[in-house]
Amino acid sequence: MRIKVSQSQRSLRGPERVEVCVERAADLRGLRSTVGALVAGYGAAADTRDEVVLAVQEAVKNGLAACNGRGGGVVVRLRCDDRGCRVEVRDPGPGFDLTIEERRKRDPAAEHGRGLLLMRRLMDSLTVRCEGCCTVVMTRRFTPRR
Repeated sequence: MRIKVSQSQRSLRGPERVEVCVERAADLRGLRSTVGALVAGYGAAADTRDEVVLAVQEAVKNGLAACNGRGGGVVVRLRCDDRGCRVEVRDPGPGFDLTIEERRKRDPAAEHGRGLLLMRRLMDSLTVRCEGCCTVVMTRRFTPRR
């Protein structure tokens, strides 16, 4: 897993950007730690942090499956500030039609096939763009800690 951080000097208190390249499922633990720490560092409540981490993990797992061994891995770009975060997950896979995928009947208790459902429920917005590769963009406002 490769990590690139921009504007990491917290005294600036502007948006912080982190870019992570995930090339294999074994990198997910480090990704969860990185995302969780960044989101928590901007004052998100623990439940909000956990929901953002889960949504990012689902997007990355989908992206890794779409890569199917092709090089490049999945690139996660996370931007946080005091109000919330924006996450972009990009993979080299062929993409899919979000409208068709969301119409499919999914068993909420199923072990697989719930990633988009979870992302939609956990985040404030979800957009998918598939133009030569697939990019999932999610946003979430933060609820301050109590």
